[in-house]
Order: sequence, then C-alpha cells, then structure tokens
Amino acid sequence: MGVKRVFLAVDVPAAVREAAARYSAGLRRQFPGARVSWVRAENLHITLRFYGEVEEARLPAIANVARSAAAAAGPFSIEVGDPGSFGTKVLFLSIHDDKGKLRHLNAEIEAASAAAGLKAERLTFKPHLTLARIRSGKGVGPLVEAFLGEDFAAIEFEVGEMVLYESRLSPAGSQYLAIERFPLGG
Repeated sequence: MGVKRVFLAVDVPAAVREAAARYSAGLRRQFPGARVSWVRAENLHITLRFYGEVEEARLPAIANVARSAAAAAGPFSIEVGDPGSFGTKVLFLSIHDDKGKLRHLNAEIEAASAAAGLKAERLTFKPHLTLARIRSGKGVGPLVEAFLGEDFAAIEFEVGEMVLYESRLSPAGSQYLAIERFPLGG
C-alpha cells in the first residue's frame, strides 16, 4: 500500500479562476524578480481540511468523513473578495462566509475525522483562496503591499459539493487529482 497526500476542498467556478488569474498576472508583470510560486488557475480551490500524507488504506475512512459531512450540509453561497496575506508567506483572496456555513462544514469534518481516528488539525480554520506562496521573504514587502492595495471585485457563488483531492508534487508544480466528489445535501 502506498501513501497519498490528500485534502478536502471546495472548487471555485471559472469566473473566479479567471478573475484571480487576471489579478495575479498584473502583479507577476510588476514584480518579475520576486521568488513567488503563483498558483495556476486550474489549481485554485478553498481547502476545507488538509490531511497530508496518509496511507491509502485510510482513504475510505476520509471518504466516509466527507460523505457524512456533505450529507449533513445543503448547498450555500459564499463570496470571494478582498486580498489578504499571511505575513510574507502567502497571498490570498478572502472568503466571506456570512452565515458561517463553510466554518460549520469544517467543524463537521473535524468532528467526523476525530471520530474516525484521523489526526487532529492543528491550525485554526480560516477559509481563503491561495493565489501565491512566497518562497523568499527578502524584498517582497512592495509585492505584498501592492497585492493588498489592489481592488478585487467580489464574486459570489454557490457551493454545491466538496472534493477529495490527491496532491502530486512534481518539478512542474503541484498537480491535483480528484479522487471523489461529495454533493452537499447527499
């Protein structure tokens, strides 16, 4: 049995991918020398729960967690909006989840994961859409400032499913392969 690097996520619609890619492209042109890994448009997603390296034998347990959490939730709307950053490490677009539905979905996943004996998530859940990971913090101040200073027109969309992805790391960047999709509301 092998090991897979997996996570549960919400996909974003094409309109969000395109707007985010346009937004990133302008900054890439402005700061061509910055040591930054920009997320490819097709890889944009909102992580609900990162499991990391897991034995393939554990995948059915993770799928069951996702299935029960998805069945307990119904479709809901969220909005992708303001640019934000985790210091000089990650540039992202904020997720506005006024009714707390994503947070609730994450809490369901956490509870079911714990019940299934999967290790607890250390980080507090902060939904976001990662656009870039900064590899070197040297001289990136102006890039972060420009990123945070730009206007991003908010886009609302409906979340109707979550996806269990495998993340394959390669020299060309991460590749995300959908293992299974879980419609919200079962």
